[in-house]
Amino acid sequence: MLVKDAAILTWETDNTEPKWRIELLGGVRLQGFGVALSAFKTRRMTRLLARLACFPDQAHPRDVLAEELWPEDAPDAIRERFRQTLALLRHELEPAGVPSGSVLAADRSTVRLQSGAFSTDVHEFKTAFREAAGEADPQRRIDLLHSALSYCGGELLLGYDDD
Repeated sequence: MLVKDAAILTWETDNTEPKWRIELLGGVRLQGFGVALSAFKTRRMTRLLARLACFPDQAHPRDVLAEELWPEDAPDAIRERFRQTLALLRHELEPAGVPSGSVLAADRSTVRLQSGAFSTDVHEFKTAFREAAGEADPQRRIDLLHSALSYCGGELLLGYDDD
């Protein structure tokens, strides 16, 4: 959590709440630190955020991500474009006062979102749906399915036709 103190934002490390909420159902939205973004600097930045958020528990190889974003381009050009896109995403996810690497972890070979730094509507939907599937009581199952549907703001990555 960012706390305003004498016009300086500082990161509270003892807060266990996710810093960002990433919504992917019904469009891509990012909420946290008092801001809500639904329009990003580039479509590829949005696609990168969505890819990382859809598969949160894995480190993604940089070269695979870059190839997915620019499948037709030369490898040298892809690496530079990916580096720039990653920097744009880091700028959004880790604004001034947020330690580098606390939300977006990247090294020479992989990129991932830090566990606990974000929540997603997709994960919440899946969790509620799984709970409903395991529930024996019909009324409780219905309630859990209604809960799952409340997370579903629409089609996954609405407006994006990528795999």
